Amino acid sequence: TGSTITEFIQYTRLYHAARKMLLTPNQDLKEIAIQLGYTDYSYFGRIFKRQFGVSPSEYRNSILGD
Repeated sequence: TGSTITEFIQYTRLYHAARKMLLTPNQDLKEIAIQLGYTDYSYFGRIFKRQFGVSPSEYRNSILGD
């Protein structure tokens, strides 16, 4: 895959968040981060933005139209 196991796991977690969890409007973003194993929401937000180019809330708003 051209990536380390850590990078692959991180991508898989973020992809799961982006494709499934962030599309649930009543679920808090901090709860999503914790369910994915990130105890620090700020860190989750930084790596999500690095991967997808937008913050988790921006991603959710662009999909759900809030």
